[in-house]
Amino acid sequence: MKSVILFFLAVLNFLFAFSQQADDYRYGLGFNSHATNLDARTSLNLNPNRPFSKLDEGFSLSFELKLRKEVQTFGYIFRMVIDEKSSFDFLANLVENEFNFLINDRLGQLAASQRYKDNQNVVADKWIPIELRFFSSYIEINIGRKRIILKKGIESFKHLEFYFGANKTKYFHTTEVPPITLRNIKLVNEGKLARHWVLAKHRNSEVYDEVEKDMAKVENGIWEIDQHAEWKKVSTSFFTIPPQVAFDDKKGRIFMVDEDKIFIYNVVEGNIDTIKVVKGNPYWGISRQIVYDSKNDELLSYTVQSPVFYSFSFKTNSWSGTPKTYIDSRQHHNHFLDTATNTLNIMMGYAYHKYNTGQMKLGLDGNSKQWTSQSFQPNISPRYLSALGVLDKNHVLILGGYGSKSGKQEEFPHNFYDLYKIEPNTGKNVKLWELNIDTPYIVFSNSMHIDTPKNKLFVLGYNNFNYKSKAMLYGFDIQTDKPSWHTYGNALPFNFLDIESYCDLFYDKKSNRLYALMSHKVNKDKHEINIYSIAYPAFSFNEIHQKEPRYFLGYTLILVILGIGLGVACVGYFLILRAKRKKITGRSKVLEKSKVSDVNHASGLATAPCTMTISLFNGFQFLGKDNIDYSIQFTPIPKQIFLYLLLHTLQGKKGGVSSHELDQTFWQGMEQDKAINNRSVNIRKLRILLASLGNIEIAHKNGNWILNINEDFVCDYQIVMSLLRQIEADGLYTKIRVEEIIELSKGKLLPGIENEWIDSFKSNFTSLLIKVLLIAIKEEEIKAETNLRLKIVEVILIHDSLEENAIIYKCNLLYKTGQKGQSKHIFDKYCTEYQQMLNASPNLVYSDIILLDL
Repeated sequence: MKSVILFFLAVLNFLFAFSQQADDYRYGLGFNSHATNLDARTSLNLNPNRPFSKLDEGFSLSFELKLRKEVQTFGYIFRMVIDEKSSFDFLANLVENEFNFLINDRLGQLAASQRYKDNQNVVADKWIPIELRFFSSYIEINIGRKRIILKKGIESFKHLEFYFGANKTKYFHTTEVPPITLRNIKLVNEGKLARHWVLAKHRNSEVYDEVEKDMAKVENGIWEIDQHAEWKKVSTSFFTIPPQVAFDDKKGRIFMVDEDKIFIYNVVEGNIDTIKVVKGNPYWGISRQIVYDSKNDELLSYTVQSPVFYSFSFKTNSWSGTPKTYIDSRQHHNHFLDTATNTLNIMMGYAYHKYNTGQMKLGLDGNSKQWTSQSFQPNISPRYLSALGVLDKNHVLILGGYGSKSGKQEEFPHNFYDLYKIEPNTGKNVKLWELNIDTPYIVFSNSMHIDTPKNKLFVLGYNNFNYKSKAMLYGFDIQTDKPSWHTYGNALPFNFLDIESYCDLFYDKKSNRLYALMSHKVNKDKHEINIYSIAYPAFSFNEIHQKEPRYFLGYTLILVILGIGLGVACVGYFLILRAKRKKITGRSKVLEKSKVSDVNHASGLATAPCTMTISLFNGFQFLGKDNIDYSIQFTPIPKQIFLYLLLHTLQGKKGGVSSHELDQTFWQGMEQDKAINNRSVNIRKLRILLASLGNIEIAHKNGNWILNINEDFVCDYQIVMSLLRQIEADGLYTKIRVEEIIELSKGKLLPGIENEWIDSFKSNFTSLLIKVLLIAIKEEEIKAETNLRLKIVEVILIHDSLEENAIIYKCNLLYKTGQKGQSKHIFDKYCTEYQQMLNASPNLVYSDIILLDL
């Protein structure tokens, strides 16, 4: 019975895995066209393994199409080959604002054609919805809201091949590729969605559809989503002196000031203009002392040694004067223009072996006689290399930095990983959180990007103890009880030379992109600035990498049979386990009686009688074959490596985890030799420990690390995920299944680990758990049991305390069972927590909730 169950679960786990919806980022497949050589042009083959043979008359193919302007725009958007005898062709020619639809045979005989010319719809840089419906007597073509008919259909529906762009078929090959981008390719058959290639997440040359996990083959594709996961260098400039920089967030301009020139990089046009300075100059110094005044369209140069601004006019291309050279006493400080008070504010900074805290202000009206200063001590320790961002009109955020409690360089300087919210007008400040991390040497870009609706801040971080450093884009929650960071995109090279280098981050709303500016000294008379760009929101590589399915889909009838059989088998299996595991006590007993080992089969783990119990909910616990808890023997880093390998194994990752992946996960930013040494030491510790616990080992095969468990084991996370996937697959939301899930899920998944690598596991589990339980709570069998329904919402709220539907159910059920005071208390507590975390009020009304018929 066990082997049958395992097979069913492995199949269903694949069949019903979810996919991320591409709705708030760039996605689609771009095609290399005539501008590239023949071998580099793009092709998309929807049927690399076999032709489509089960499509019926009236099926439709739809997609979204965007045309690009290039010198040559003619080519085949789509070609459908029918029985290897004829083809239906869809061509584009943007120069003529024209589409052309034809049916040809392989001898070149034209059977039908239809041209569509439209200067309003067949245009560049606009998503055009296309739908093609195929009948035996005609083909219906829908272009946006325009419908046209090709008065000839296709003769057969049993051997169809679909190609976009170039193809190498025997009789219908072509290299005529138009410059286009495609997304959301859908096949609808008998009124049901049969295939859906989103063209967002992808593999190198493969992409899977969202319905059947059917693979399409891509050659030389340009994936739009890659712009969100990869920084692109857009500019390199050289300067004779340490350049000073500023950003215009209204028009998307980055200003770089040299000795006698001003370079302006336009983020929209992607080019650099150079202005020759007619006269005057700004304050010179290592510190960046330039800001852009959008109100007057001027650059302002300043120093804390003088209350006088020097401005640059783009009308006269001149500075307003020639100041003396000052060495600023607040190097690498943070600054911003407070438009409400018309004031320049600067914070933090370093000079003369001393770190600064607090702020200095100077009015822009020219009437200020001197800078005013205000200290943030003792709340905020002096520092520099911090990041600043404007949260709202009354608050800014300051993140991290390097400094000391006393402000003296010789008195235990160290890195800070704390976040403060500051009121510049009053100087009031509050610490929002402090992050405890193993990585000891990270400082941040001068500026951050704040995404208030997402409760996120983004900042560049780099190692301030290495010259050859690398900058990564980090993301943090602003309001959170458990701070952690996430990394996005690839690492950027950065030569850190303390005050001789500079790193900043800008967000341009119009292009919806982040820009990284990296400046460093090359030699005595040469300084370099590199500008990089990444689309927003940024993703990690793993977020855009589509997982390879373990199995391909069966048909609907097979799924139904599998689902029903699986449900019966699992119920029987649970009963057997209950009888078998009476001697095991505590938490392991609950796990044993619930064991459903779907992933063991998929990943090759053995299925002998249980000798080990691994618990991940409500904290990590490892019970050995002698039923003794060995969890305390796992030190922090070896424990995380073990859990990293375990979770990837349970997820079904074939081939193991590479050394590079481990290094990037646990020792990112560290020199390669040090990372390798750390990895070797910690894996050796883990191997020794696991060897003493039983037949469980870490193997190194084909360059990858693999977790081998040669004896059967129980894991609560594995069991719950199997149950959730199986319920979602067969739709049997039975009481016994829900009770098993509730019993095992009374605690967060590995609450003591908040590192980035585990976020996807936690997020995927929480989403699936909530989805399943919120459906289950409406089932008739469960609706009759109020106590069980309350347990369901309690489990949901453990994993997501702000889940709105769970709060509605809980307050409603408590009220209707006579616990009215408790119901109101829960609602008020939820509102307070919601306000604290999201800085907004929930869109719920208590008097409405208690009247709902749930």
